[in-house]
This record gives sequence, C-alpha cells and structure tokens, in this order.
Amino acid sequence: MKNQKIFLITGVSSGLGRAFAIESLNAGYRVVGTLRRAELVPEFEAQKPGLGKARTPGLFPCILTGALAGAHVGLSARGSASQT
Repeated sequence: MKNQKIFLITGVSSGLGRAFAIESLNAGYRVVGTLRRAELVPEFEAQKPGLGKARTPGLFPCILTGALAGAHVGLSARGSASQT
C-alpha cells in the first residue's frame, strides 16, 4: 500500500463527487473527501472503512497530513494546497 493512489475529491456527500468517490473506493483507491455537513462524515467513511476519509473544510489540513503519510501538506492563506 506504500504507493497506493489517493484521490482528493470535493463534494463527496452527493452528486458527481459522491459517485466518483464511491467508484474510486470500490476500485480499491483511498479517498480523501470534503463535504459541508459534518453529520454526513460517518456515513461516507463507513462505505469502505480504512479507505475513505471525509472532513468539512475547517478540518481539512489535519486529514490531508495524515492521509498522505510523510508528505508535508499545508494550506496557504487563500486556501490553496501546497506539497513539499
């Protein structure tokens, strides 16, 4: 699993974002997703325990850091992601 692909998908609670996230999970990929309603996090993460993680944007930096394991990820003041 060291080189397993991780998808960052926005809007995993419904619509196209959810469809893409579920298909990615079913294919065995790890998914880090965002959603606006915190109460929907447990339902999404239960789809494939251990493969899918979701957070509201306010908690996003900590989930990214853990999901990418070893890569340094931060958010700038404007909210864009950077990786070093």
